[in-house]
Amino acid sequence: MSIVDRTKAQATAVPRVDPGLCRVCPRCPAREVCRSKALLRIDRDEAPFIDPGRCYGCRACVVACPHGAIRAG
Repeated sequence: MSIVDRTKAQATAVPRVDPGLCRVCPRCPAREVCRSKALLRIDRDEAPFIDPGRCYGCRACVVACPHGAIRAG
């Protein structure tokens, strides 16, 4: 697999946060399990987002979110 193919696979594997489902948990379980620290929140009253530059597509956050707000990309 070439580096271009790996980069494409990684870009499509990045999960997405659905702000409509996110309850903006004070201690977000999905953020706690993210080993690459790709799940970021700028404002504490807003839903977090996933930085595709940091995420390597393990999808641990998808499983950890208790509200189903993070979906596989």
